[in-house]
Amino acid sequence: MHVCEPERIDDSLAFPHEELGSDMQSRPADAAPPRHVRRFPWMLAGMAALVCLAAGFIHRGVAPKPIRIEPLPFGFRAQHHQDYVLLTWNPAAKAVRNATRATLSIQDGPQSEDAELSLETLRRGGVRYYPVFEDVSFRLTLANPPRQTVSEGSRPSLRP
Repeated sequence: MHVCEPERIDDSLAFPHEELGSDMQSRPADAAPPRHVRRFPWMLAGMAALVCLAAGFIHRGVAPKPIRIEPLPFGFRAQHHQDYVLLTWNPAAKAVRNATRATLSIQDGPQSEDAELSLETLRRGGVRYYPVFEDVSFRLTLANPPRQTVSEGSRPSLRP
């Protein structure tokens, strides 16, 4: 039967703590060489990996689901035509079809106004506006159940 013995370290190798000076006690010749065990860092790294893995599994079960944000565009546009601005939107868009109320906000130069649009007008997909000033902008806000609002703004390009 073979007996396993620890590997002997060459006594001629000096370790940093042995080079500090002669005032340190030297090792007796018949004493076993010191075992330089370097397993501790590996054990520490392994334990850290296990903790991270366990935390990942625990967190996975508790983490809230991400919020799904779905844009509801309805293609609101303002275009100059002769002496009026044509305001259009997509009447087939889900936000328009499900709307319970529509408000058109108009900023015509220094004047501002909020106009309620009927659902019939909203379902048609457009209206004409005759501006007073050159600088005009619009915002169409739709109320969708349950208590959500969706809005898009538009500013017509300069007159053709």
